Amino acid sequence: MISRWRDGSIRWLLCSFVAPVKGRYWLTRGGEAVAPAGAVTVDECAEAIELRNGVVSVRVGRGPGSGVIESIQRGDGPGLGPMDLSIKLNRVGWRDQFTAERCEAVVEEASAVCAIVRIEGEMVLRGSGGHLGHGSDAPMAAAERALKRFGPFRMRLQVWAGLPQVLVEWRLINESDQSMAMLLDWSAQLRLPDLEESVLDFGPMAKGQDGWDPGEAATGEGDATEELRAVPLYRDAEWSVRQEREDQARLYHNIAWTGTVKHAAGFVNLRHASVGLVGAMRWFAEEFPKGIVVKPELLSLAVMPEAEGALSWTHDRPHVRIGRGEGKRSTFGLLVHDGQLDAAEAERFNGCVQDPPRLFDRDWFVDSGVFEVAPRRDHPWLTDWDRKVTGVIASTGIDVERRGHREYWDTHWMNDYRTRSHQGLRQFVETGDVRWLRYFEAVITHHRDVDIIHYCPEHPEWVGHAHTSGEDHTSRGPNENVGTNTDGLLDHYLLTGDPDSLEAAQGLAEHLLNLNPWERCSRCVGWPLGQIARWYDQTGDARFKSRLDDLLDAAHAYIEPRRGVFSEIHGVWNYRGTVPFMTDYLAYGLIRYHRLTHDERALRLLRMLLDGLWAESRVKPGMFVYSPSPETNGVMEDGTPTAQPAVDTMGLAGYLYLTTGDAACLARARESYEAVMDDAVETPVSMDHMTMVCWGLRALVADQNEPA
Repeated sequence: MISRWRDGSIRWLLCSFVAPVKGRYWLTRGGEAVAPAGAVTVDECAEAIELRNGVVSVRVGRGPGSGVIESIQRGDGPGLGPMDLSIKLNRVGWRDQFTAERCEAVVEEASAVCAIVRIEGEMVLRGSGGHLGHGSDAPMAAAERALKRFGPFRMRLQVWAGLPQVLVEWRLINESDQSMAMLLDWSAQLRLPDLEESVLDFGPMAKGQDGWDPGEAATGEGDATEELRAVPLYRDAEWSVRQEREDQARLYHNIAWTGTVKHAAGFVNLRHASVGLVGAMRWFAEEFPKGIVVKPELLSLAVMPEAEGALSWTHDRPHVRIGRGEGKRSTFGLLVHDGQLDAAEAERFNGCVQDPPRLFDRDWFVDSGVFEVAPRRDHPWLTDWDRKVTGVIASTGIDVERRGHREYWDTHWMNDYRTRSHQGLRQFVETGDVRWLRYFEAVITHHRDVDIIHYCPEHPEWVGHAHTSGEDHTSRGPNENVGTNTDGLLDHYLLTGDPDSLEAAQGLAEHLLNLNPWERCSRCVGWPLGQIARWYDQTGDARFKSRLDDLLDAAHAYIEPRRGVFSEIHGVWNYRGTVPFMTDYLAYGLIRYHRLTHDERALRLLRMLLDGLWAESRVKPGMFVYSPSPETNGVMEDGTPTAQPAVDTMGLAGYLYLTTGDAACLARARESYEAVMDDAVETPVSMDHMTMVCWGLRALVADQNEPA
């Protein structure tokens, strides 16, 4: 149980199970719990932690030491390991290599279904010798320590009942002396027991060739060949697949280019007479550059694959940057088999690494009220809405290209501004398009690791805050108000149980407590009001209720009751009035506050805001000016101020109708809807303006006597 309703009943229940075959599974009440086949057991001693499930065993050193995993073994077959982590930092004229120094390993979760071990440590300069003061009576001087460490790492590995696989995720944080570190290599390296004469399969590939090739081979447009799905690995040889650009991956034998494809599958299936192994990296193509390198004695799963033997090799130049205080994450899976696993099963495992199987039922999310979502987009009454807006919203989300490690699925409104992650999840629930679920996870991963400040010795009070959007996502100081969001991270925790997401959400929530609630800006009051309300609803922490009341007092003080307007300055001092989209953000916070507390003051303020928008910002049915300043609005050809539909205003009117039954509010919601649907009007819909639309659509569907 990870969340409760206010009455104490269960709201979110996280369940883990093994799905042996693809299909539909249902969660039902009652019955006796049955231990799964191949139940996971955990044995702990002073030196190590061992996980077993009847198929594989994994041994992890428990105390301080080098590396992360001591061994992985299937049955009585040859052991694989140890595993170490490695990064190479580009200095001026030389490079430093840092490897993993384990500080501790703890069992974070243990059940018959799944066991999770968390490993914490430091990336230290290779050959520096000794530990960096962890548990030492005489830790080295701070300056010397800074030169010999890059920063901390955290790894989690999972073993599941009856499955011959290990799932691994690890995160690195830059705490070095480099404000923008240039990495030449960033990899997890697993020692192999000299598996020469193995056969390797890296997934579908078309033939490539060395030299300049203007034809199909250079672009990956050629037909895939089975010949490249069974390449031999001999002594002193190396095979690697590298996603070098967004649209180009290449297969190399040593340094000779032999195969090409636009998007590599992201796995290798190694088959040997004594043992087999599949290594798969999540989001291999999307988070380029990435690479999988195989030698008889080593498997390297590299976020930044280095090629030491090629003088002009592009990856000898720094392509991956990591700012100081920034985190980066890599997720991969290892499946140990008997050496006979076929291509279809390897691809199936890779598919589960790319998109972990989840038991989600969209109808549950809609009907239970755990999310503020509209009815499903395939509802009969929403056919026109689906036709008009679904593609427009996608153009600001899932249709935006992913451009590698720093930029993927993060548009010009960066750093989860206006909680794009949460909006993406809502699109998944409403449309059923699974690309939105992948979008949601990608944005959360980026926001949690890159955007959030993990280390800042000059301003330690910034740690846990998110950077204001800027160059490289990390060039500016902490965000405030409308840029501080707990929604998406909390969503991710509730859907997956990921403790890193909960930790990041809590850090942002704590910073929200320190904001100035009396800033005279409607969105700077309303947006934190909405975020804090969600966090208070989850935690029940009285400190957040107190801050909510402060923000409500500010809204009450700044909304002029005779006008129904949060009077603010927008661009110039001369005109003070309402800015519709910013007023909608205030309404969004007030709605959350009202749903949480049923406070009549919040409901009265919402009605004032709706009346004020119609009185001062509406220039024709369903059309609203952008600003109270005429110079800011501009003028249309007919001499009227430039105006456009306001989709969130439809949501404000819809919420008031659903709450009060006032038919006038329903009429205003319908008027706003019809303006959006007018094909003569460009639809100003994006992920940034969808916070309250659900209430408008629910109101209109309810009016059709259809269940919402």
